[in-house]
Amino acid sequence: MTRKPSIIILSLILILILGTLSFSFTACWGSPTFKIIFENQSEHDLTIYFNDNKVGNVIPTEQITATGIPWDTGKYRIKAVNTQGGIVFSKTLTREQMQRIESRVYKVVIKPLQSEQSKVSSLGIFQVE
Repeated sequence: MTRKPSIIILSLILILILGTLSFSFTACWGSPTFKIIFENQSEHDLTIYFNDNKVGNVIPTEQITATGIPWDTGKYRIKAVNTQGGIVFSKTLTREQMQRIESRVYKVVIKPLQSEQSKVSSLGIFQVE
């Protein structure tokens, strides 16, 4: 009769150990992340901010990448500021609104402002450069 309680106790200990190990293995992976590539198509040197955190500086025609972004966040605030402090780009986007490059890699293109793309002459005629 003393064998049966010891087998039950050993079984419970084994289940507890396996449960703890399986939890620790899944917890180590953490939540999935992704990255965003920011492409500067404007004519300005820009500082890129992602959810109010500075990603870095990017010159015209170049790219900068933000990595380790939590997958579970639904919306992302993206802002690009020129060297004079002027906001060139400011939007809140979802992943669906970004260009998907590959699995867990997205791209945001910061295009020139409308005033950079065309100039108005004194006659009100647009000249595209």
